Amino acid sequence: VEGIQSQGVIAVAKHWVHNNQEDHRLSVSADVDERTQRELYYPAFEGAVAAGVGAVMCSYNKINGVYSCENPETLGALRGGLNFSGWVMSDWLATHSTLPSLAAGLDQELPSGLHYNTANITRLLNTGALEIDALRAAVRRMLVPMLRIGLFDAPPCPACTVARNVTSAAHRAAARELSVATTVLLKNDGGLLPLPHTGITIGVFGREAVQPVVHGGGSGGVVPAAVSAPLPALQEYIAAKAARSDGAAAVVHYCEGSDLDEAAAVARRVDVAVVFVGTTASEGDDSPDHQQDRGNLSLPVAHDALIAAVAAAQPNVAVSMVTPGAILTPWRGRVKAILTPFLPGQEYGHAIAEVLFGEARDSATPVSPSARLPITLPNTENDMHFTPRQYPGIALHTVYSERLTVGYRWYNTHGVAPAFAFGHGLTYSAFSYVSIAAANRTVTVTVRNVGSRAATETVQLYVTYPPAAGEPPRQLRGFERLLLPPGGVGTATFVLDDRALSIW
Repeated sequence: VEGIQSQGVIAVAKHWVHNNQEDHRLSVSADVDERTQRELYYPAFEGAVAAGVGAVMCSYNKINGVYSCENPETLGALRGGLNFSGWVMSDWLATHSTLPSLAAGLDQELPSGLHYNTANITRLLNTGALEIDALRAAVRRMLVPMLRIGLFDAPPCPACTVARNVTSAAHRAAARELSVATTVLLKNDGGLLPLPHTGITIGVFGREAVQPVVHGGGSGGVVPAAVSAPLPALQEYIAAKAARSDGAAAVVHYCEGSDLDEAAAVARRVDVAVVFVGTTASEGDDSPDHQQDRGNLSLPVAHDALIAAVAAAQPNVAVSMVTPGAILTPWRGRVKAILTPFLPGQEYGHAIAEVLFGEARDSATPVSPSARLPITLPNTENDMHFTPRQYPGIALHTVYSERLTVGYRWYNTHGVAPAFAFGHGLTYSAFSYVSIAAANRTVTVTVRNVGSRAATETVQLYVTYPPAAGEPPRQLRGFERLLLPPGGVGTATFVLDDRALSIW
């Protein structure tokens, strides 16, 4: 939020609130108790409000039977409980009324005035149903963030259209840096990664190596000026290193992978195999009515089959999987290394090359994956045994009866080990937690890098409440990243405020 708005652009936090499924998103009611709302689903918006977000977009769905964009309970909590002072805009065609929406706190209807139009507003003012001060307040909530962030100070820019290509070398470098920083190393048995860039043969498998998925669809889609694909990026990387070093450059063999027998044959001929797979998601999952979720949590069947075929023929296999969220990994026990950059953006190829080889392409700067999972990767399609009443809902009502035990909290509560846990992520180094101390509400953790490479350790602080509180165990209350050289020591300090130790 702060970064966006520092550039004179208003950030919009969305979608308020409980917009947690695409299935029947235009009409489904998310039925959620107040404690679950306050403890699990409001905090992300609290953070945006604390950062000064200029606008919030309300969602299509209903909450407890009332449409989000005219819901006095949830919009009232946004204004009163979270102290949001900016403006609320509707999602496209998510406005269903004029007076109830205005009274609840909706300031702007998008994309046009089907309900918020001159005739309706004039009629409500003339009949006294709407006070002019309420209308002025809505306009003021829109104008103040625009003035504060400097929209009216910017000089005219006729060329500034959505079609304009603003990509630059600096932007590409930033995209590559971000993609490296957000790649999670899920597994690295035997230290297979990083790979040497000399003296080995590398098999590269999968169509994703040449035509990768790098972003989502619908409102999550951005058309880049160019995409760096893994295969040419790996070849460029090896060539760049060979020009500046001794030794025989690594040799890359590519196999598209649709013929599994051919893939197995190539896998047997190389020293190490890197399989590129991926899937994506779209708003409404590109269904005709834009109201469906992903059909399942699996990779495409052909991608799982390719990994299995390569792993059966080659013991040294690394998988790089692009995914928009939770994904099943039925082959994880048969490969040595797994990376996920989630949706990696336009510099995927260059970024994943630096991660795989553990060094920047144009220098000797060490590169180590350091990101952590922001979600849990499950064992099965429905580890939590959700019922149809919970998802996708019955009679257009989805009931959040799991309350607080969702995501990693469910696994902690029930003692179930997932495929890969929330917060999990490896690096190319190793760390020792030297000491942990707590004094009142301050916790300090001292960490030493006991490996041979510079890397970042993410120290995470979890809190368990007394049983009487009725809370899931081990809830994340803070994290701090420590970039440490070999032998380096750093300290993470956490100060817990009232909010971190409270229940609703």
